Amino acid sequence: MSDGWDELRAGAARNRRWAGEARARADEARTRSQAEGARWAEAEINAAGATARLALLREELERARQRIANLELALQTNRRIAMAVGIIMARRCVPEDEAFDVLRMTSQQTHRKLRELADEVVYTGAVPDGTAAPGAGTPQP
Repeated sequence: MSDGWDELRAGAARNRRWAGEARARADEARTRSQAEGARWAEAEINAAGATARLALLREELERARQRIANLELALQTNRRIAMAVGIIMARRCVPEDEAFDVLRMTSQQTHRKLRELADEVVYTGAVPDGTAAPGAGTPQP
């Protein structure tokens, strides 16, 4: 006949077994959690790196767009200057370098940008005389 101690011992043994199993499951879950945490941390690091790369690419794209705009303006300006030089060559019967010198000297003497002066020559057909006095801003026909 049992005085209840046997049941108590059996219950305690069962509880120890369950506690051991629970500890094992908790350890396993902790290990899995750490592995998942490491994967999450790695994913966050990758995401941060991708965000930084994206920001750099956006900056690079903006610089490229600005460079394109500058090059387009330079190309357009170069074409206008070449047309103005051609007009001066035809009107004055002078070689290319002399026609450019007329345009350049007039630009400097009148304190006007070369491209602005070239635009005026192209649009009006007026050829500067190349000996304009400082402050004179009207090219001669």
